[in-house]
Amino acid sequence: MANRNMRSTTTKVEALIESCRSEGKWQRVIDLTDELKTGSPQNECLANFLVGEARLESYLEENALVAESNFGRAKTGLSEARRYLNLALGECGQKAGIALDAYLLLAKLCFACGEFEPSLDNFIKAELNTLAEKELTLRSLKILAESYAIKGLGASKKLWKPRKYQARQQFSPRNQQEEVILLLLIAEALAVRDTVLSQSPEFKQARQHAMGNVTAVYDLLTLATVRWGLVQLLNESFEKALKFSFGEQHVWRQYGLSLMAAEKHSHALRVLQESIKLTPSDPLPCLLASRLCYESLETVKQGLDYAQQALKREIKGLRPSRSQLFVGIGQQQLAIQSNLRSDRDACHKLALEALERAVQNDGHDHLAEYYLSLQYALLNQLPEALAHIRFALALRMEHAPCLHLFALLLTASRRPREALGVVEDALHEFPDNLQLLHVKAHLQLHLEDAETALATVQHMLAVWREVFEAQLTGEEEKHSDTKSGVHLVHSSQMSDKDSNSVYAASLAAVSRVEHAVSEAASSLSSFTQRPGPRRPWMLQIEIWLLLADVYLRIDQPNEALNCIHEASQIYPLSHQIMYMRGQVHVYLEQWRDAKQCYLNAVAANPNHTEALRALGETHLILGEPRLAEKMLKDAAKLDPNCPRIWFALGKVMESLGDFYAAADCFATSLQLEPSCPVLPFTSIPLVFE
Repeated sequence: MANRNMRSTTTKVEALIESCRSEGKWQRVIDLTDELKTGSPQNECLANFLVGEARLESYLEENALVAESNFGRAKTGLSEARRYLNLALGECGQKAGIALDAYLLLAKLCFACGEFEPSLDNFIKAELNTLAEKELTLRSLKILAESYAIKGLGASKKLWKPRKYQARQQFSPRNQQEEVILLLLIAEALAVRDTVLSQSPEFKQARQHAMGNVTAVYDLLTLATVRWGLVQLLNESFEKALKFSFGEQHVWRQYGLSLMAAEKHSHALRVLQESIKLTPSDPLPCLLASRLCYESLETVKQGLDYAQQALKREIKGLRPSRSQLFVGIGQQQLAIQSNLRSDRDACHKLALEALERAVQNDGHDHLAEYYLSLQYALLNQLPEALAHIRFALALRMEHAPCLHLFALLLTASRRPREALGVVEDALHEFPDNLQLLHVKAHLQLHLEDAETALATVQHMLAVWREVFEAQLTGEEEKHSDTKSGVHLVHSSQMSDKDSNSVYAASLAAVSRVEHAVSEAASSLSSFTQRPGPRRPWMLQIEIWLLLADVYLRIDQPNEALNCIHEASQIYPLSHQIMYMRGQVHVYLEQWRDAKQCYLNAVAANPNHTEALRALGETHLILGEPRLAEKMLKDAAKLDPNCPRIWFALGKVMESLGDFYAAADCFATSLQLEPSCPVLPFTSIPLVFE
């Protein structure tokens, strides 16, 4: 190469040029070439090469290597460099030993101009693939490394075309991703064709060999389809694989994970149950099933059973596991959902013990510290909760749920401005986190900054559209019209974190449920189930209702009603919508209408404590103190740590003349109020990462 010739000379100029080339001082290289030609006229070919190289590298330092908008400008800006490099070719360049380098740099120049085919042709002329191994200078090594990289890029850029002609009824890939998927599907078909279905012992080796090939193809197919959002295609492939995968735990587990990704939760659980049977000593499928029950199916007791199975499967001392943590999460969720105080207290005790053991088993697990902090928060032990959330953040500072809980704990410690600072800092890291934005809006309302809160909630709507709208629009084509909108009324996903499903209602509430459904009949007549997963739509309902609350704070009830109408277009039977409609009636002092809205909300969800409290207050205003007492005592049983419930109950007892009971209620409210967060601790979604 050129550097071998240059090393063989000992002149000062050539040594300086080589040094400048290594350091990228290209203007100095150009200046020194004049001296090189003056000292030795036979070096003119070498000088042309050096000027061409210097002009090329100088241009590329100031401009992007490949950008379509720059191709035209690059052709003009690199014309002189191209001319000098072409002068270094031919017999003269061969004798000087620089022709190879000139071809490599010309290939780079063509690539920068968008001339991908000429670029590859220059690599062929340089015989890049047949270079002999030899010791090279730093500059030569860099030219070679860039050449290999540019050759690969150039081959992929050559704005890409399939090599097969498209005929009628024949699929032709439009891009590289589609070609990869097509090749993998072909590989799948070939691998499946060679599978051995017979379970006879003499075919064992052939069966294992064939399954190894199939498994490798499915693993690659998993990587490609999940990356490009083609989970449904992956599900279909695994369904076909089950025909010949009897007893193959890897295929069953992968199939279960693909179903979880596709949000086919019930089906995924059944597949994971099979995986659990196939691997009796492995806790992982049990943990996956437990997470599915907690997070998506809301069957907490079943999830706790799986977590306890995982715990039994652990080999003590082998490695830290989250089985103990999952047991604690299950007990914590049972405590949150329990209506009886004795059951709630027992579950809280078991949760605390399990989570403390989880922290002891793995002192570096931020998730165990997070859930232990949450458990102390639920028990109203704020100093311990703050200590453990700080441990969790020390282990993983960028964990959004930890920052969320930390902010709520600061509000419960009467430090709302510090909490707002934490949330704003967290939003710099997680600008699209709707949960953090929700807390921010409530903190702004708490600090009586409703106008700023309005801007925050409007921003939440924009974020929702940016994050979910394209995804849900894509689902619309797959959406089936055969499902009835009324079917959603029994969906467990519609319940609050602190409540059970509609089936938990007492028989006495059945008539009220029917009345609530009839109230929404007019909305249902024009209601169409929204496409895609329900969780994003539930998030949008929360945003619309929060926006309605903010509008009430700034005395704009009509705008609040518009927001409620938007929410009802998504799911008219939501108890939260009924509750917020009642809030508007309260603002307008339409007490009987407010009462009916709260009755509807309680009928749809008997454990919605905010609706129970509001209904009790409305009963009191309407001169029905005994009904108010009943509603508020029911609310206090469900949420004994809410100061607003106790204060309202105190007012009711005072109106009934029971001043001692009223004093006790007021005292309880005063005791709880300083440690009440701006939002319930249970408003943080379950987290497993």
